[in-house]
Amino acid sequence: MRFQPIEKQSASNECLTALRRAILSGALRAGQKLPPERRLAEQFGVNRLTLRSALAQLLAHGLVTVKQGSGYTVADVARVGGPDLLPEVLSIAREEGRLIELVRDLLNVRRTLAASVLSRLAERADEEAIRHIEIAVDAFGELAAKPADVGDFVEADFVIVAAMIEGTGSAIMRMCLNPVITAIAHIHELAPAMYVDPSDNLAGHRLLLSWLRNPKLASVATIIEALEVRDRSTIARMRAQQRQAPKDTP
Repeated sequence: MRFQPIEKQSASNECLTALRRAILSGALRAGQKLPPERRLAEQFGVNRLTLRSALAQLLAHGLVTVKQGSGYTVADVARVGGPDLLPEVLSIAREEGRLIELVRDLLNVRRTLAASVLSRLAERADEEAIRHIEIAVDAFGELAAKPADVGDFVEADFVIVAAMIEGTGSAIMRMCLNPVITAIAHIHELAPAMYVDPSDNLAGHRLLLSWLRNPKLASVATIIEALEVRDRSTIARMRAQQRQAPKDTP
């Protein structure tokens, strides 16, 4: 793979972006060695000091490894990558026409984490936690009762989820769910498919709130199954919207 010269002033960041994108897209595969520093610097049109700054950041994020005398080797991103890479991975998937595939995976991860959150809430949710969730659901209801932008529903839904995670009292659950929920919230193609009928979303939130007032662990699996059905409908609507979207003219 050959890189294009860098022309912008933030040369180190541009080198980093180009290299990271090549790794995340698979243009540079796991186990593949990067070209020698001198050759890379020539391709980018930068000095070796600038290039080394970019390589140091790749190394710090675990996207490459380095061995004296052998240079830099691309790491297995699927094994070492973290949620901070999700936005760029999604952007690449969008360009390559694989976005729906990744959205399906994200929603699946969300359901898995949601099962843990609900189980924890069933064990320890108190009146204060339930009240915070109720306030968030009521705010969603007020929004659903009037014309609103789909982005407003995304934000209102995020507040409900945040209240639920807070109710678990678990910092680990917050740290695991936050990047997934944030990534989902920033997929602009997803919201129109997810909030086709906000009153339906509201009904689901209210049913969940009702369950929280008398939670039973045995019911968690049923709730997750219902969420899976909803997620499948969302994916189907995304596919339909994708087919209906105007094609770019050559």
